[in-house]
Amino acid sequence: MSAAANHQQKLDAIISELAKLRLTRERADAVFLLRLREVENEHMPLLRQNGHESFERFLKSSKLCDPARYRDFVAGLNKLGEEQALALGADAIVEAASLTSKAAGSKYVTAIEAWREQHRGVAPTRETSAKILRQVDPREEEPKAIGNARRQDDLRIRCAELEQLVAQQRAELMKLRKERDELKARCVQLSKERGKK
Repeated sequence: MSAAANHQQKLDAIISELAKLRLTRERADAVFLLRLREVENEHMPLLRQNGHESFERFLKSSKLCDPARYRDFVAGLNKLGEEQALALGADAIVEAASLTSKAAGSKYVTAIEAWREQHRGVAPTRETSAKILRQVDPREEEPKAIGNARRQDDLRIRCAELEQLVAQQRAELMKLRKERDELKARCVQLSKERGKK
């Protein structure tokens, strides 16, 4: 066997070993997130007794997992199922939270499986999963400038509504103060009239 073939064999063995380790990590990540969901579903009374009013609060205080990632994982899990979490990897399930339909979900699973076949069975990263998702479930994305302008318009409208409400409240307050002053004056007048009798 030539030296070049020997080196290639060693390199392939290293890559194969690392791919297996990555698969182990990916599966462990999915198992971990599934266990978190199980804890949320079965142990919330215990968590509340120990001062955690929500599961998100528990995740933040224990620093076990980013609450947003967990929330997206659960949303993706609800769309694709537990078996897919173990088969596709946690990152693919986190991205599946954005799926818009069952048909898109089927295409997404097929695309992720194809990607895994091409890459020694390892699951795609979250970024790669997001790219695959955009390919199989495209959305019309609004340009940022339009979105920002729309939000500014909404905020201007809300500010105008609040200013109008403040003006109405001030007018009501002025009316009540006037009524109060009239009542005080009437009380003073009545007490004077009683004092004369």
